[in-house]
Amino acid sequence: MEQLEKDFDSAATPEKMRSWWNYGDFGCVRRRGRPHIEDGRGIAAAFALGAAGTQLGTAYLLCPEAATSELHRDALRHAYSDATLVTNVFTGRPARALSNRLALEIGPILDALPDFPLPMGALAPLRAKAEQQGSSDFTPFWSGQASPLGRKMPARQLTLKLVQEASNRFKQLSR
Repeated sequence: MEQLEKDFDSAATPEKMRSWWNYGDFGCVRRRGRPHIEDGRGIAAAFALGAAGTQLGTAYLLCPEAATSELHRDALRHAYSDATLVTNVFTGRPARALSNRLALEIGPILDALPDFPLPMGALAPLRAKAEQQGSSDFTPFWSGQASPLGRKMPARQLTLKLVQEASNRFKQLSR
């Protein structure tokens, strides 16, 4: 319980959402930050905390139907939950991405950037050259904080699995 109390002073992350769920004490959770949900337990926790719905994006990036590049898929498969940051260096607008050389060395947030979407065009030659050499130093890999929970399976199968996981958690809660 002591760790749970320490966690209250920071934003809700997937790990914290799951720890709150495991403690079963939802009434005391502060609603700060935007949790990133990528599994059925997170979906159930969000609803138990009063959410009217959930949105999952990163969970589907490894599905074969996704137009995710192989370089991006590889980065997602090897990412840690703390490997993301909010940056505007790729597009001129803030978005969450896996950290890389560009975002770390000149960002993550810059005031003096051209308006959206001009930075993407300016970076294109550098990005293309780096990718030809197998480097992702200048490539934006969009990702929520729960990228380690991604699963490689068809989107339909993933959706059904998420529903089943959330339903199982709700059944546990109703006992």
